[in-house]
Formats: sequence, C-alpha cells, structure tokens
Amino acid sequence: MVLRTFAATAALALCAVAARPGPAQASGLVVCRPDEARKAELGQSRRALVVGNGAYRPAAPGSGRRRGFDPLESPPIDAERMVEALCALGFEVRALRDADADALRAAVAAFRRDNEADSAREQVRVVYYSGHGVEVASANYIVPVSAAVETARDEGVGFPDIYDAAAAGAGPGSGRRALKVLLFDACRSWLRGEPRLGGLAQPQQGAADTVVGYATVPGEVAASSPGGQPSRWTAALLRSIRQPGLELGEFFGRVHEEVREGSHGHQRPATFEARAGAFYFNPAPRIVWRVNAVDDQLRVRVAGTDVFQSRVREASSGEMPFDVLQTGGGASGPPARRYIDTPFEVLLHNQRTNRGGNSWGRREGWNYSLDLLIGTAPALQMRSAGEPGDRAPPDERWGAEFVVQRGTIRIDREAGTVTAVDIAAPEGTFGSCTVAGTRRPC
Repeated sequence: MVLRTFAATAALALCAVAARPGPAQASGLVVCRPDEARKAELGQSRRALVVGNGAYRPAAPGSGRRRGFDPLESPPIDAERMVEALCALGFEVRALRDADADALRAAVAAFRRDNEADSAREQVRVVYYSGHGVEVASANYIVPVSAAVETARDEGVGFPDIYDAAAAGAGPGSGRRALKVLLFDACRSWLRGEPRLGGLAQPQQGAADTVVGYATVPGEVAASSPGGQPSRWTAALLRSIRQPGLELGEFFGRVHEEVREGSHGHQRPATFEARAGAFYFNPAPRIVWRVNAVDDQLRVRVAGTDVFQSRVREASSGEMPFDVLQTGGGASGPPARRYIDTPFEVLLHNQRTNRGGNSWGRREGWNYSLDLLIGTAPALQMRSAGEPGDRAPPDERWGAEFVVQRGTIRIDREAGTVTAVDIAAPEGTFGSCTVAGTRRPC
C-alpha cells in the first residue's frame, strides 16, 4: 500500500497505473458502432466512453515548476484493449487517449449528448478510465495529462460529472432504463520522490442502476506491477468480460479473486452496486441438441447430468441450460484460467431384442444423426456409419444402452466462444463427426 501527503493547497490522494506504450488512438472519436441487427440481438443499446491517460509531464528536478504527475505506460494500451473488447460485445465506443483538460471535458460532454439522444428503452452505458486519479476533500477526480499536482482538482473532471453524463436522458419519467457501469483503474502508482498518497474516496451512493468498480478499495493504492507490466485489474477485467453467460456480479467476483490471488492479497478491488436485474456483457448462446434421425433412442449427459433424451425413431430437439456448463466439469478453479471444459457423453439405447437377427438373416445395428448447435450454427455433427452389417455389435449391446460419442464443450473466456472439442467414440460404435466443418471418423 502506498500513502502520501503533499504540502499543497489541499491534502491529495493519488493513484495511477503502469504498463507499456501502445499505438496512437484517435482522441474523442467514435471508433465502432453496432449495426441494427446486433442491437436487436442484444435487446438493448450499448454505449461506452474509454479514456487512457499516460503521457503526463513531470517537472524537471530543481526547475521550481509545479509538480507534475509521473508518466504512465499502461493506460493507453489497456484502454485500447478495452475498446477492442467492448466493440466486440456490441458497444458503440467513444475513445480518447492522453487527453488534456479541454479534450477530457469535451469527451465527457459528448458522451452525455450521445446518451441524451438515445431513445432505446433498455440501455447499458460503460465508462472505463485508466490514468491518474486524485481525491481532494473526499471528492474524486480523473486527471488530464496537462495537470500538475496543484491543479488536479481545477483541471480534472469530477466523478459526479461522469455519473451525470452516464445517466443523462434515462431514469424515472423518461421511458428509458440505463444500467451504468463505471470502471476506474486509477489507483496503481505514485509520484517518485514524494511521500506516499492514499487512494480514491468512497464513491457517491444512491444512484439507481449504477455499478462502480475500483482497482482497489478506497483509501488504498493498488500493488505495483514489476517491469512495466499491464495493470493487473484491467487484465483481469479483460480476461472475464467476454466470457459467455457470466452475470455481472459473478464477473466482478472472478476479477476480484484473480487480482487478490495475483497480488498475494495486497490489492483488493472494490465494487459498489445499486441495481436490480441481471446483466451479461456476453449473453450465453443457445445450446441445442437436435436429433435428425435415430433408429433407437439417444440420451445426452453433460457433466453427469441428463440434458436431453430423444424419442424412439423420431426427430426431436431440446435446449440445454447453459448453467450446466458453469457449474460442472471445471467451471470453478483458478480465476485466471482461460478455458472452462465440461465433458459430455451421447448414449444410445439399442431397442433391438431379437438376438437372432432380422427375418433376412442379417444382424442389425443402429443408426443416428445428432447435431450440437451453439447459437444458430452446428458446432458438432455426429453420425453413425450406418448398419454395421458383418461388424454387428456384440451380444451385450443388444437391448442395452452404451456410449457412442464422448467430447468436451469448451468455454474460452478470453475469446468469448463456446465450442466442441476432444470428440471421440468408443471402439466399435462405427461413427463419424464433423467439427468446425471437417469430417472425420470418431
């Protein structure tokens, strides 16, 4: 923890972030917009303001100038990564890098106007800020790169102005409901050669449908990342923000756990919530098992739980609860883990009881055609190889149930995808699979 006091006009509390430089980002531009189809799919309008301030100008030693803030390497690149993630998640994103006081205020004002002009009934508004932040007399400010320590309050933008811009045009009587998610990675580093400074103050309370996230708890400074590494908190945000089916409360829980473990308990992120209802940055896709044809009967078991059973000799389909994947097969475990793997089995019940074969003297096996659809497209197509003929099943499979396919449903938390992997069939089940467009025996 880092705490400092300045002999300035007011007691200040400073926090910041450290990392590495990235390519330039256009100041205050809307860098992506979702199309109408994407908005309809999400059922809500999504908008974000992303700011990464790193090019601060410290005063030269012995120059007598006002004390400047230390430059920071990580905020521009962390902000750029956040822009990429939010664009992929269907947000309209206004992005700003290394903003001076005028540019920072103009961006917040533009974000307010964008929100006021949005007539959608359901909206989500995100503000992500990475850079220096200060507390002056229990009030918090984000700091432009042009500010000195003594002018941080006058040149900075106060948190209430950011809250108001995020809430503009929504609320009681407006016919519009907006969830506001405000993320402040502004508590990471400190000024060299000065006494240590404390962190941000507690955020204002009482704003409905608002969630505020801090990189560490009020009054503390986040643990330093050695060697110019990216912000630990933002890295954790980005590892979970695309995970399908992760509700906002669980999202922050994973982020907090990862940061606490990664810092050995020295950094403790904080979240302040006043909201009702669930929100998912990346809603879970529909997962459907579809039987196109089957001679007998199929049953699907995921993480030991039956999720679907077909009818005998009839095409049928059934949607699988997504939370089966969240609770089984390794969904718990290290929070920084990239993949969540859940095993599944497809079992066939061979209804044939005539152990002597059919009237033509040819023993009969089984046929099936089963698809796993994730979203709208088949992620896996499983087919039997037809009647086995002289490769007839052993006697113990007549009138019995046995496994014909095994595999894994994988959630890639960072890529935000759900896929089928590790598909295999026990020996003698005579099947084939099509995975990602490639057909092969299995």
